[in-house]
Amino acid sequence: LEVVPAAGIWNSATLRNVGRDALDNGLTAQQLHEMARRHRVSIKQFLMDQRHLAGVGNIYASEALHRCRIHPARPACELTLRQMDALLAAIRATLRASIKAQGTTISDYVTGQGVPGGFQKRLRVYGRAGQRCRTKGCSGVIRRMVQGQRSTFYCPECQQR
Repeated sequence: LEVVPAAGIWNSATLRNVGRDALDNGLTAQQLHEMARRHRVSIKQFLMDQRHLAGVGNIYASEALHRCRIHPARPACELTLRQMDALLAAIRATLRASIKAQGTTISDYVTGQGVPGGFQKRLRVYGRAGQRCRTKGCSGVIRRMVQGQRSTFYCPECQQR
């Protein structure tokens, strides 16, 4: 626990190295694009690094990348500003939908009221390896790969490199 005055919150030792909140309306695609252009790591790994963008976990990174049809292995520095704009919108839409569904229960997560979340019923790719893509008109089958010791799920038809 660390107590700090509101005006000095970003000087907090706990938060000093945490990036902007993904739902911060002040964060622009241009700013995210500027951050990413210096990084050759995959866009999925870039999103998972909380120093860049806070609040995007493994499940939500896979889901957002599928929503905007960006392959998770694509180097972060190769995304165009237009793609970054679509990605930021997809991240925000995914997070808001998850919040509305009270989170994602894969194994043991429950809300403060002890109720499982409901977003796992809406997952498009995460945990669905071997199953058909849910995108209308797509005949792709969801694949799983490992990036940075974490499972990544994607549709090779919707998210071509």
